[in-house]
Amino acid sequence: MDEADLCRNEGATDIAALLDEAWRALEFYRAVQAKRPPRWVPAAIWLPNLVRGDFPIGHNAVAEAGHHDCKSNAWGAISVATPGGELGIKPAEYYPTRWRRNEA
Repeated sequence: MDEADLCRNEGATDIAALLDEAWRALEFYRAVQAKRPPRWVPAAIWLPNLVRGDFPIGHNAVAEAGHHDCKSNAWGAISVATPGGELGIKPAEYYPTRWRRNEA
């Protein structure tokens, strides 16, 4: 975070934004490993592939590949809204593209 602040002070806001993004991702994954609520959680994700809900409960929920706004619980579990209902997304199925502060 100190490096991001230095870049911001020097006018390199694009580099500062990248460093902020990397810090949030690192904090998220560290919290998951430490089994504590993360300070930052994904606000939007990118799905490289179509994701289907598990049978028999969520088999009507389908999320197309692409960018999606998402919800997160206090522990960082992700879900997206689909026409078939909310669909939980596993960590290996998405890449975070935008972060928000964890409000829980």
